[in-house]
Amino acid sequence: NTIVRNQTIGVLFRGLVSGTLGGAVEGAGNTISDHSHGNFTSPNIYLDGCANVQVEDNRVSGGHTGILISDGFNLTVGSPGFGNVFSSSTSGVDINGGTDIFFYSNFVGVDETGTLDQGNGHSGIFVSGNMTNVRIGGSGEGEGNVISGNANDGIVVFNMFAGSGTDPVLFIQGNRIGTNGAGTLAIPNDVIGVRIGPYARRVLIGGTADGEGNVLSGNGEDGIRVARRPNSTGTPDNIQIFGN
Repeated sequence: NTIVRNQTIGVLFRGLVSGTLGGAVEGAGNTISDHSHGNFTSPNIYLDGCANVQVEDNRVSGGHTGILISDGFNLTVGSPGFGNVFSSSTSGVDINGGTDIFFYSNFVGVDETGTLDQGNGHSGIFVSGNMTNVRIGGSGEGEGNVISGNANDGIVVFNMFAGSGTDPVLFIQGNRIGTNGAGTLAIPNDVIGVRIGPYARRVLIGGTADGEGNVLSGNGEDGIRVARRPNSTGTPDNIQIFGN
């Protein structure tokens, strides 16, 4: 299907308990782009309070946000061989809380070949909110994302509500951040590869097992920056960086 230039949201799933958008079958994906609402733009895809939903093999571009996820459970966005493209929007991806969110094999700011810069106008991925077991990339074959070419940062993490404890609840693993899909040529995010900001906590970037490390290269400033804003509260806490 082609879902283009509707006046609010391209695809809205609210409270859905099971569903699929696109699919892990050749030709099942949709083209979803350029949705707006009055004087501001809306997400192309909005998953609001959903559970057991798969979003695979879609081409998503234009508008304000490629996909917005709010407080979901057991959501899978992309899978090896059937990743989504989130490009040429203001922001590519916004994950605002959830449990068991799996973001695998997607192209954020580049085309589906992982070679052509189609950067989002701000950052590639924003992560915030109350979360448990949110995974951006993974160690399995093809589970990593390509997050490159964005006009600000590749990934921004802030304002997390992760509860007590020290074990990670957000995992950033196996991704190419600032490079092409092969990790051999730079497609820079213009500022920082991964920005860990105020109130970010319990985050693991990379890991010690095979395939868990990220490639962070070619970005305009730092590969990873962990810092609160000057003269502000909310120092990041329990941030682990291994094997990148």
